Amino acid sequence: MKTPYAALVMLALLLGACGQPGSQQPTPVTPPVQTDKASATVTVTLPATPQGGLRPSYVPGTTRALRIRLGATDVTRAIGENEPGCTLAEGKITCSFTLAVAAGNTTLKVQALDASNRILAEAEKDVRIELGRNNPLKITLFGVPESVELTFDRLADVSEAGGVTLLDRGGEYHVGVALIDASGQIILDPGRPNDLLCSDNPAFVVSGSKGSFTLEAPEPVGEPQNVSLRVVSGESCASGKELKQLSVQVPKLQVDLRLSNTEPIAGDSILANASLLTARGRPLNIAGRNVVFGATGASVAQPSATTDSTGQVSVSVVTASTVGTGTVTATSSGVSATASFSSRPGQPNPALSTITLEPDSVRVRGTATLTVTLKDGNGNPITSEPEVRASVGSAVLTTQVGNVFTYSVTAPATPGIMNLQVSHASQTVGERNLEVTPYALRVLDGGVELPRNYTFNFASDVPKAFTVLEEQYTGAFIAESSNTDVATVQVSGNTLTVTPGTQAGLAQITVRDAHADPAYVQTVQFDVSVTTVTLEID
Repeated sequence: MKTPYAALVMLALLLGACGQPGSQQPTPVTPPVQTDKASATVTVTLPATPQGGLRPSYVPGTTRALRIRLGATDVTRAIGENEPGCTLAEGKITCSFTLAVAAGNTTLKVQALDASNRILAEAEKDVRIELGRNNPLKITLFGVPESVELTFDRLADVSEAGGVTLLDRGGEYHVGVALIDASGQIILDPGRPNDLLCSDNPAFVVSGSKGSFTLEAPEPVGEPQNVSLRVVSGESCASGKELKQLSVQVPKLQVDLRLSNTEPIAGDSILANASLLTARGRPLNIAGRNVVFGATGASVAQPSATTDSTGQVSVSVVTASTVGTGTVTATSSGVSATASFSSRPGQPNPALSTITLEPDSVRVRGTATLTVTLKDGNGNPITSEPEVRASVGSAVLTTQVGNVFTYSVTAPATPGIMNLQVSHASQTVGERNLEVTPYALRVLDGGVELPRNYTFNFASDVPKAFTVLEEQYTGAFIAESSNTDVATVQVSGNTLTVTPGTQAGLAQITVRDAHADPAYVQTVQFDVSVTTVTLEID
């Protein structure tokens, strides 16, 4: 904004007549006419506008007239390139004119006016005009503020809302005060009137002068801190003329609370970290602020603590041993923040969890029921499905009710021990063994199972066929004769053929299956009797 000034110099010159000296002889003379009138020549120069648009002089360059009051004399003279008595040279306008003034003690008052007769600058001083002398008069005009502009540094910390200037942080702010005259030009020294920046809140300390001030603002606390800053023209804030009022506020701080884990295991410890923030959510790096912690569904190891140099503080929070929800609250200067958590059960505890298998022994391809109930070390039910691994056969989840899981277990086609391992999140809960046994090996004659200690008597040399059965068995059967001279055996599929031999007697027939595990190989034995007749013919 352009703020040119010009110099005003007033010269009072005596223009009255001088008396002649008389002879030694007294002669009658007419007394001269005495007068107290004098004259003053006024010269004013408006300098050219230098680079940057500022003029280091007293009178604004927008001056178009001067109003001069010297005693009873009150005149207004136009100033400009084409005005009478004004000349333009080297970009400067110089105007001179003469005023008739009265001699003696009087008051000089000068006002610089713009084209709309608005007062741009003015001054008043007591002067003495003496007859018979050159009376140079010099006066410095002071700008007349029409408006005031205030500027703050630290722009990142300054904002405006609803006509209030908001300071996001405390500390030192440089406040610039620009006094602007009616023509829109900034008033500069030496024509700048004395101005003060006044605070009505002792928490906001102002220092400096002449448009350059320092405002020491308090750091944010739990309530907004307000101050009315007034720009006053004069020697004191109490008696000066108020030029502008500005409402300034340091808004209240915020508290941010974060939990290290919002889904902790019930009974575990988590960290609650509280951070002080400005109203705009930026870190408030202030040490020593007290923060009080509270919790529901948990206990706080340290109910209160102070912030470090980053404006943060952390405390340990122990969650309840029972699964549920809870909250943690942090409060500083009456401002609170709350964070929630939802605890979950821990790993299954083998001592509190149960695994049942009914029955614990089945035939091949038979079924059993495995029931798993999961609880953690605090007795909390675990409702996420465990992993059941079967060494052979299969285990399939059929139902879940809360933390109770039911599996249908199917045995393999071969006898043996079926191992069932239960784990959860890679942690073993326990295991159970299901014994798988084969169906009975049976030998039938005409659909009737041979009884114990059975003996078949051959009535002829015709071979005898028996049926060998074992449910769910798909392997081969093996048969042996204890005396092949009495009887021989052959097995094809499920048919056992016993052929009588040439020798009379008893033979024990042994039939067995071929299970891989010798412990489950079954054997059936019975006897056959062969009777022979020797016929001799003489």
